[in-house]
This record gives sequence, structure tokens and C-alpha cells, in this order.
Amino acid sequence: MAQLYAACRTNGVLNVRHVQLSNPLQGQLDGLFQAQEASFLAGVGEEIDFDGGWKPDDDELLVINGLPDAQTLLAAANQNALALPVLDVQNFANENVKGLFTALGNGQGKRLLIQNFSPQQLLSTHFTLLHDGNVFRRLEQPAFALGVHLVAIVSAAGAIRFKSYPMLRRILDITPVFREATDTELGAFCAHASLAFADAPRVVVAYITMSPD
Repeated sequence: MAQLYAACRTNGVLNVRHVQLSNPLQGQLDGLFQAQEASFLAGVGEEIDFDGGWKPDDDELLVINGLPDAQTLLAAANQNALALPVLDVQNFANENVKGLFTALGNGQGKRLLIQNFSPQQLLSTHFTLLHDGNVFRRLEQPAFALGVHLVAIVSAAGAIRFKSYPMLRRILDITPVFREATDTELGAFCAHASLAFADAPRVVVAYITMSPD
């Protein structure tokens, strides 16, 4: 049965927590994530290596390889879930959950299906009404809602397939895929015929210090 994991970030470090579920709910989790995976992949005909562009076409997926955070998630999913730290639902707000994911398949066919998680999904922080019998009562126990779509799929080899860079970077640290431009590259950029700079050295400094933020 599928397990549910929480991707949390503490002091900049990604760590994984096990979300304990009842057996009936574990059985339903497979179908939910499989349906979201089918929707995520529907109509996709091409995969493109991520080069800093943010908006693929509707029939395209972006791909990143070799991201350390992907290996962190895979390592957690490849061990016994019961050996992982358990998500502290009584202290949910301080767990800093960035995403929820499950693992489907085996061997090289194994993949992680990742959803974003936002504070708005914490139902227990709202005045939430729960129908019980013939009346509504207030939800007083810790509770949260699952996402309605996937942000990314991670293959067993660590390839990350995604559609939105801004959504992915809410969960995973993408900075390892960026590098500082060389002097030659910066010189070529400033010398481009379509560009004109009053102060090229200042532009070069600004270019070097830019980040994906």
C-alpha cells in the first residue's frame, strides 16, 4: 500500500516525515495519486531539459537531473516508512511542510508523485464545519487537505519532471542547477548587437549576483 510522506524544510535542510494513515485510507491513496499522475501526463509529447525557462507549452514537461533534494526524497521512500520520523500533527504549523508525496511502482519503475503544500490546506486553523449524523459540528482535531494536482514526478534515477518552476522551487532547492557565468559568457552577453549598456561593468556585476529568486 502507498505511504504518505511530508517534505519539510528546517533551517534550509530538507527532511522527510512519515504521515501515519489508517489502512483503508492507504488503499484510497493509490487511486488518488494515480489519477493525479494521469492528469499530469495527459497530452504530454515532449520532455525538455530545464535551461532556466519557466513556461513550457501544454504538451511539454521540463526535466532536471542530479538535484540533491530529489535524492533525499528517494532515500526516504526506499527505506521502511516506519523507520522515519513521524509528522508531529500536534505541532503541524512548526513542521514547515513544503510538500506531500507518495511512491508508486517498483525498481526502475518506481516514481515519487509530489504535491505542493500550503498553510491554507490546514483545516484545523479555520472554523471548519464537519457533518456528523444530522448536524454539523466544529472540526477540533488536527486536519489538512491533500492537493488536487501534482507539482512533479521524480523517477527512480532522480530525474524530476515538472511544469512550473515557481511551484517546484517551493518544495525543492533548485539552486544547484544554476552556475555563475564565465567572463567570456558575460562579455558575449554585453557585446550582443541587440543590447546597449551605459555601464557594462555594473551590468556584469548585477548579472553575476542575480539568483533564481
